[in-house]
Amino acid sequence: MYTTKEEAINGVLAGKEFKNGEFDLFRNDFEVSFEAVKKNYDALEYVSNELRGNKEIVLIAVKEYGRSLKFASDDLKSNEEVVLEAINTHGSALEFASMSFRANKNFVLKSVRKQGWALAEMLEEFKSDKEVVLEAVKNNGLALEYASDKLRNDKEVVIEAVKQNGNYLRFASDTMKDDWDVVLSSIRFGDSGFQYASERLRKSKEFVMEAAKYRWTFSLLLTAELRDDAEVMHVLIKNYGGAYKEASKRLRADKELFLLAVSTYGRALYGAPENFKSDMHMVLEAVKNDACAIQWASPEIQELCKDQDPIKALESAIAHERLQSLLSNKPSTKRTRLF
Repeated sequence: MYTTKEEAINGVLAGKEFKNGEFDLFRNDFEVSFEAVKKNYDALEYVSNELRGNKEIVLIAVKEYGRSLKFASDDLKSNEEVVLEAINTHGSALEFASMSFRANKNFVLKSVRKQGWALAEMLEEFKSDKEVVLEAVKNNGLALEYASDKLRNDKEVVIEAVKQNGNYLRFASDTMKDDWDVVLSSIRFGDSGFQYASERLRKSKEFVMEAAKYRWTFSLLLTAELRDDAEVMHVLIKNYGGAYKEASKRLRADKELFLLAVSTYGRALYGAPENFKSDMHMVLEAVKNDACAIQWASPEIQELCKDQDPIKALESAIAHERLQSLLSNKPSTKRTRLF
């Protein structure tokens, strides 16, 4: 057991856990407790009741981990500065705030503006309060998960949430998952929420064509019918050539669609049919966009370009091939002997 303050502080700084009995003589010592909490917020649980009411020590803990508020004195659980700092680092710290705060709408609004996730620990009346929930999802769209059923069916609330991350659409009502504007917002302003859209929208050519103007990543979730639709895939590939690999086998054999893809994403050659990978003209268009695409060309073409600039090697080979073709088709200039 430590018997001097200096020993105790050195023990803290050396990484000794404050919960150990060797610190028992110093749990009510401000300097030792201050250093212990500064070193590890968990130490707040093991300081004296008197020091759990010390604002300076408690602020150190809650700024590191908001849920440390659990071990603060009742007085500090009613201190606005302390509680808001705790919520700022961990929204669920609101659980440990005094009921006078948790039942106060003005304080609740301050809380969700700092950390929208605090909605998870709100009283039910606030989870049904549109003003509170809107502020919460504006700060953190994930808060939609904790809103009332009624507000998860509110278009304004849901759009605010999915504008941050389209995947938050999963917390919306079925009605919102079938709403054109809501689902399109989930695709326009974040990661694609397409996977959570209603079956009707996921199968709608008109909706997919509109969504494809903003994102392509949902192309791997398309129905087989839409993957085989030239109009749909053209829009997606125009947006991003990598969508080419999600097209049907029939469409990947379309020369025009392939050339559109490699014009913006040379590595689309990866998903091309073998006859394209063996065609010098096709491979040339791919490597013009990205020289690394040569790795997906046929072994013969890779050998042709070995240790060379693939563009120069292919252009030279094509020119040679063209010259040979011209020579083979050139009319003979030899005179015919008449005797």
